[in-house]
Amino acid sequence: MLLEAGNAPIAYARAAPPPAWARWLRGHEGAVLHLPAGEGDTQAMLDGTAHWRPLVNGDSGFVPRPYARLRELLDRPLGGEPLRLLRAVGTRHVVGAGAEPLPIAASIDGARVYDVPPGDHALVPEGGPPAPTLWSAEGPTVDLGAPRAVSRIVFELDDRPWLDRPGVVTSLDGASWTPLDARASLADATLALYLDPRHGRGAVTFAPVTARWVRLDPRLPARPGALAAAP
Repeated sequence: MLLEAGNAPIAYARAAPPPAWARWLRGHEGAVLHLPAGEGDTQAMLDGTAHWRPLVNGDSGFVPRPYARLRELLDRPLGGEPLRLLRAVGTRHVVGAGAEPLPIAASIDGARVYDVPPGDHALVPEGGPPAPTLWSAEGPTVDLGAPRAVSRIVFELDDRPWLDRPGVVTSLDGASWTPLDARASLADATLALYLDPRHGRGAVTFAPVTARWVRLDPRLPARPGALAAAP
């Protein structure tokens, strides 16, 4: 077995010394993100030996679920939701060659080091106890048991593309349905995956409403099961 798993001869190559911007990062606090995430992650890890700060980037033989969602989040302009997630995981600096809408901390050897400004940060979605949920082609329908106030439905994540503005309708009698303006935070869901990669949660939020039934968008990346509701 050892012979079959062998990979010889092993090729070695001399690594270039860390760039000046990597040495600039030494002595500062917090994690570092290299852009674009998913490209050059191995080099980012090598350059990290110049400062030994935590890295948001990483490379291995597979892409973990949290990192896949992070890359989906970082496909967006670097503000709003991406910054909420970066703050939540302790990121203090972003390194990239392009222009980003962030304060510049240093510009060295063709790379820019940006500060992550303080502000709102992601939170792991919290819900109440699981409620009976009917799954159909129209989407999952949560039965609250009786009319009550609700403003959030929490679900376990699957791996389909994210949906920022999922459709949501509510009903008091099961016959007439009222559409709501709802949102789902990819930053919150990604943070939940970092803490629990197998069972990370997302949430659909909307203005408080009194309802007996809540039906969610069938495109929502939610695993079948009992969903949770919170006031």
